[in-house]
Amino acid sequence: SLTCVIAICSDSFFCSVSTFLALKFTILGEEFQQRKDLKVLIHRHNELFRFTEKLENIFAPSFFCDFILSSLVICFNLFQLMTRPEASNLMFDVMFCIVSMTRIGILCFFAEMLRDSSRNIADEIYNCGWENVRDLSEQKMIMFAMMRSQKSAKLTFMKFSEINIEQYGS
Repeated sequence: SLTCVIAICSDSFFCSVSTFLALKFTILGEEFQQRKDLKVLIHRHNELFRFTEKLENIFAPSFFCDFILSSLVICFNLFQLMTRPEASNLMFDVMFCIVSMTRIGILCFFAEMLRDSSRNIADEIYNCGWENVRDLSEQKMIMFAMMRSQKSAKLTFMKFSEINIEQYGS
């Protein structure tokens, strides 16, 4: 039962932090639209990417183990369901598979939400009216911010594969 509490707490923490980061990316995009102090916005944009990298470094080993072990457990559990004719533990086995798959799906959903919100920054910067800016240094800052935002913040399985809904489905 302690293992369940730890898993629930770490998953909840990840969901909270990734939601926080996604909201910060969204707010940053709106601030780019208003073209406030560009140096501050670019600095904040870089900080959000650094924070996402830290989140990746903290959770990537755990996610990798969780996904591998959950996949193996689901496979073995489904194998037992198919080979065992008695229905004594049928409901437990089915519920266990559903809970394991839901847990993985929730983590994939929040990782994809973070990726999508960071990806939207490029559109927000592009739509900020940069073509009307007369100051050359400000144009360069906007251009560099657009180039930096082309690479979205993403979480991976120990750098093997990106965590997203597509990976969950495969």
